Amino acid sequence: MELYTFQRLVFNFLRLGVKNVDAIFIGSAAIGVALWIGMFILQGFGLFAMAKKQGLEKRWMAFVPFVNILYMGKIAGECKIFGQKIKNIGVFAMIAQIIATLVTVAFLAAEMYLYLKVGMPQVDAMGMPYWTGLTGFDGVVSS
Repeated sequence: MELYTFQRLVFNFLRLGVKNVDAIFIGSAAIGVALWIGMFILQGFGLFAMAKKQGLEKRWMAFVPFVNILYMGKIAGECKIFGQKIKNIGVFAMIAQIIATLVTVAFLAAEMYLYLKVGMPQVDAMGMPYWTGLTGFDGVVSS
């Protein structure tokens, strides 16, 4: 799960009973980060154990963000995609992860900008925030 998913889950849970919207928004981000870090560490231990069983060196790479994806590709070995053999699938997966992370950070930054400038968003039936009546740069960020 991505960091934003954890933050969104906690946000939706907290908004049910907490009256202080600042606590909801900032608290959900903090709890989301803590959950993400916990899951990352658990993933690292699993990857470390798999690397150890395969006798790979540099097992510490299991705990380094983005590099661990490269290491997963090393553990997976050669893969076939659309009938083509790919030796270093981890490189492509790592690049995809970096792009996904940059998009997530941009999305969270835009949401935090709107929250700090405009205030608490409304939430649709799916639990996604939205702001109405924005103009200028705020309108561009929210769309």
